[in-house]
Order: sequence, then structure tokens, then C-alpha cells
Amino acid sequence: MRRPEGFDGPPRRPEPPSGADPRASEQREPEPVEPRQPREARAQADVAATEDLDAVVVARVRGRRRSESNASRTDRLLREAELRQLRLDRGEQRRAQAVARQAARARRRAERSEVRRFTATSRRRLRRSLIVVGVLVASFALLVGLVHSPLMAVREIEVQGTQRLDAAALRAALAGHLGQPIATVTDTGVREDLERFTGLESFVVDVVPPGTIVVRVVERQPVVVASIDGQDMMLDPAGVTLGMPDDTPLPRLEDVEVGSAAYEAVAASLVAMPSALRQQVAAITASTDADVTMTLASGQQVVWGSADEARLKADVLAALVAAADPAVPVTFDVSAPEHPVVRP
Repeated sequence: MRRPEGFDGPPRRPEPPSGADPRASEQREPEPVEPRQPREARAQADVAATEDLDAVVVARVRGRRRSESNASRTDRLLREAELRQLRLDRGEQRRAQAVARQAARARRRAERSEVRRFTATSRRRLRRSLIVVGVLVASFALLVGLVHSPLMAVREIEVQGTQRLDAAALRAALAGHLGQPIATVTDTGVREDLERFTGLESFVVDVVPPGTIVVRVVERQPVVVASIDGQDMMLDPAGVTLGMPDDTPLPRLEDVEVGSAAYEAVAASLVAMPSALRQQVAAITASTDADVTMTLASGQQVVWGSADEARLKADVLAALVAAADPAVPVTFDVSAPEHPVVRP
């Protein structure tokens, strides 16, 4: 650093311009003679000189401080430059990351688009399946709601197909189903209510919404009259007792045990006959299941044999009876239906 002029010595005298005669200048401007100053003036001058020295020192110190401020400013500028560069780098990094994220999103969108394109058919099938399942579930829920609704409860019971059985008694036995949801009426429940009616062979339950059930019954049909414990009773082909004889013309069972093989052959033979022919049979007997014999109301005899080919034997016997004179006692042998014999 350049030291201020006049600090180390007396101030320099100005040099004359180049080319000038120094003696001429000395002749033109003689040096003035300073007058003697009093003591107080010299003291004041010393104080002023001291003050000037302090000012110079202060100036030097300020210069140093100014130099230190410049260095600090330089450091600050460097730090600011580094921060700006760091911000720029971070900005570039963020922009690069943003571009990478956009590229990744675009790639994922493209992949999803390709997946959707390749799975469109399966998704349509799945959508249709879900719709069908939803419709079925909704229908089932609606059906369950209707089933348990009071609007679909049993309010009326009809019984059809009765001949010997009392329809009113059957309806009374089924009265427990009144008020029950109509869809919950089952054959098992109806069978439990009607099992005490021995004349009932089978039945069918029909549901007529919104509140009616129709029970169509099939009664057991008697085929013979037999003496049970000294009392004449009607029997069906299974040997079930159907009560006292009525006006129905039935043959009398003689010397045959109910439930035996002979009885089964007798019952099968009678069931195979047409109703008009069966009404002409007055009595029937069998010692075994292969020697069934019958007596017609006209007194004519029939050798039936076993229950095999019963339908053909019935047709042949009906033709023979129609051709014969009922007043002539004869025996019709149809044990071999393809070669029938009429003996006097």
C-alpha cells in the first residue's frame, strides 16, 4: 500500500517544468521568510501536527478495514456464487427427476393401455359374469322376500281325486299348513299329515300362487273281499285293508293267506283284467302262485295258472267268455294263452 505523501518527511517542493531554467525560477520567486512565531503559536502548531498525525493513522486503519471488507465481500460473493451454482444444480436435478417421473408415468400408462387392450375380452366376460351373478343374487333375494312375505302364505287347501276317502277329513288333516309360507310346503310334511289314511296310495302337491295348495290324491283300489277275523273286509293288491265292502262288485278270496305268494299271484291276475271282466268273477282261489283258478258269476270255471302273461290271458278270456253261452257250464283254460282250451 502506498504511504501518504508527507508522512515520513517534509513535503516535496514542486519540480520546475522540464526545459526551464532553474535559476530563472529562483530569481522570479524568492522564498519567503517565515516570521518568528510566539511560543503559544508554536504550541498550537504542534497540536495541529499531532492531530494531523492521528488523522493519518485513522486513515491508515480505515484503509485496512476497507481492505478487510473487500475480502469479506469477495468471500461473500464467492459463497453466493457457490449457492447459486448449487441451486442451479439442484434445479437441473429436479428437472431431470421430473422428466424421469413423467417418462415413468408415460411408460406405466402405455403398459396399462396394452394390458387393457389384451385383457378386454376377459374383462368383458368377467363383467357379464358379474352382471349375471348380480341378477341371480337379486332375484334370489327377491324370491326369498316373497316366499316369507304374508302375501305368499297358504290361505286355501283343495283336495282332489277322492272317491272313498272323505275330502273334508283330508283338508282338516292339512289345516296345520294354513298361514305357512307357500314355498315351504313340502311333500314330506303333507305325507306326515296324511299317513293315517290307509286308503291313500299316493298324492301330488301343486302350489297355486299366491295362497292355494292343491293336493291330488290317488286312492287304493280294492280287488277282493276276504274274511279277516270273521269280518268281511276289502283288500287292495298289497293286502291293505280298505274297510267294509260297499256296492263295488268284488270277487271273494277263498283259502288264500293275505301276503303270501299265492295272494300276490291272485292280485296280479285281477289287476290285469279289464273292469268289466273282473266284475264277472265271483270267487278266486290259489294253492300256489302257479294254479290260480276262478269261478264266474255264471258258474263257469277259469283255469288261469300263474300270473305270467296276465294281460294276454285277460284278453283271451274276455274273448272266450263273450263267445260262449253263459247258461252252458264250461271251463276256460287260459294257462297257455296262445293255446286256450274250452272244456265242457
